[in-house]
Amino acid sequence: MLPGGKVPNEHYLATGAAIQEAMAQKGSDLWVVIPSVFQNLCMISCPGKFFCSPLHGVVETALSMAARAGWQRDPQDLWLSGHSLGSTCANMLFQAYNKGPSPPYAGLIVMGGYVDEAGEFDLIHYPVPVLSLNVELDGGLARPGKISTWWRQFLTLRSSGDPVRSKPVIVLPQLNHSNFCPGFDVPGDLMAEVPQEEATSVIASSVSAFLVLHDSKTSSQIAQRALELLQQQVEWTEKLMTPYLKAQSWERNENHSVSSEGSSPFCALAQRVLSGLQAEDEAKLEVLDGFHISSPNLEHCHPNWTQASQGLTVRSCSHTNYYPDLSNTGKITAALEIGCKMVSATRIEEKLKVQALEDHLPCKEMNKRAVQLAEESDEARTNCRRPQSPDQPQLRSTQDPALETVRSRSLQARQVRLQP
Repeated sequence: MLPGGKVPNEHYLATGAAIQEAMAQKGSDLWVVIPSVFQNLCMISCPGKFFCSPLHGVVETALSMAARAGWQRDPQDLWLSGHSLGSTCANMLFQAYNKGPSPPYAGLIVMGGYVDEAGEFDLIHYPVPVLSLNVELDGGLARPGKISTWWRQFLTLRSSGDPVRSKPVIVLPQLNHSNFCPGFDVPGDLMAEVPQEEATSVIASSVSAFLVLHDSKTSSQIAQRALELLQQQVEWTEKLMTPYLKAQSWERNENHSVSSEGSSPFCALAQRVLSGLQAEDEAKLEVLDGFHISSPNLEHCHPNWTQASQGLTVRSCSHTNYYPDLSNTGKITAALEIGCKMVSATRIEEKLKVQALEDHLPCKEMNKRAVQLAEESDEARTNCRRPQSPDQPQLRSTQDPALETVRSRSLQARQVRLQP
């Protein structure tokens, strides 16, 4: 188990011991090795898969110590795990030594972290089982909005099979990032809503359930209970993640009727809002949006209209800008802005020969509609308004990760570009 960034390894003793105890209750014997890394930053010893030998040496030294204490090495039963930055290092370490005919480790457990975003080591293509274990109240790089990337990959796997046993993506409710390393408060983390002892127990139950499913000595009864636990956790995760994916669909979809790069449903909606037409007049308006991945292509796109016998067809242009995400280190996968170039309300009035109900609406009206779409989500209301226990600080109302991401993930239209 590789420690998180700047977290001394002793802060994982309680977590490791709890996982061992949970495994023992299921009839399995587990050794846990938690190496100390240089300056408590594993990335120094493994900056990438092409140079990870220093970290590999540290891990092998720690395993040798376990062997001297009685552990017997079995490559088919040796699991690699990590928390936070340790998850990233575990992912890099696996890739660095995945060169022989068989994988260097039986599987990977990433806690408060993730595997590659794309390519041969994303969740879909990872060559060994992977448990992605994250938490609802993570205030950093593994917040639910970020993890929705791998939830989408989980759904892709589920469309052709049942990945709960081999590659579950789980978000544990009411826990925070610091719960994985008791006694160390990760800067910027949200307040957990359960006591640490309960959090540790939940983490241990989840990890042990995943591990016993890959232990050939596990009885069918224990394996069934373990699978049921993971299935329940995946079901809860789906309820949390659904609004994120719904919100993201407003940014861009695969409708290629105008542009080969898709379209933005939000910009199409914004064009209708901007027109300010009465319902009977709006029925005569058809909006077709064309999405452009690059900003220069958006600049060269010009909204236009086509007069029809029964109304008017308007073609808008759209583009999204994103938050910085160098080497998959960004916190937010939502669009920073959705840029829309639209036909003005005055032009639409002129061509339809009607009077708008609301004329000359400012751009902020489109932003207000974005927030309205977020707040109308039943899932968002459920997650944001869940009652708290009386003794817990009321922090969720201002920094709830579900509503924060539903709002920012796809619905922020901070810059709406108009063209007459």
